[in-house]
Amino acid sequence: MSGVKCISTTTATEKIFAELKKIKPDDTSFSLMLALVVKEYVENKTKKSLKLTDFDSGFPDMLGDIEIWKSLIEKIPVEEFKKLQRRHTQLGNLINKRVLKCL
Repeated sequence: MSGVKCISTTTATEKIFAELKKIKPDDTSFSLMLALVVKEYVENKTKKSLKLTDFDSGFPDMLGDIEIWKSLIEKIPVEEFKKLQRRHTQLGNLINKRVLKCL
């Protein structure tokens, strides 16, 4: 059984889809390629053992799913955890400075 899925696009997403079309094999439909990309994304985001290198920036999206952050914090190697902890402290200091300016 097959169905139809419709998606909306923006200028930004059109650029991403254009990049996908460039690497898509000729004998693979755009729908199948998109499904394969989604499958890879889901598999990477639900790994049991997350590492900082699993994310393009080295970290999950700042406002992303808290469960991903929780899994990362619980499972990353000690050295990577120390890096995260240092950055957390730096961000806390910046936020505290901003709070003082807002008061």
